[in-house]
Amino acid sequence: MTTEAAKLELDTLQELFKVLPDNEKIFEQWRSLVVKHKISGKPTHDARIAAALIAHKIENIVTLNPGDFKRFTQINAVNPQDI
Repeated sequence: MTTEAAKLELDTLQELFKVLPDNEKIFEQWRSLVVKHKISGKPTHDARIAAALIAHKIENIVTLNPGDFKRFTQINAVNPQDI
């Protein structure tokens, strides 16, 4: 995907979905998850997403990789094929 195509896709997504703010609560939650679950490397990115969901009190996520979120019991991860 070109940069311009990606920009257009992001513009469309931004119109369809509410963009929630990044804030200090997300960092604090992320740090807590990383320490609690002893997470390192690439999985820290999933922990960051989980932290944002928890901080914003969002319980569900649609993802192609629901297994990446199993350790976060506060989150219900669903594969789009299962909807």
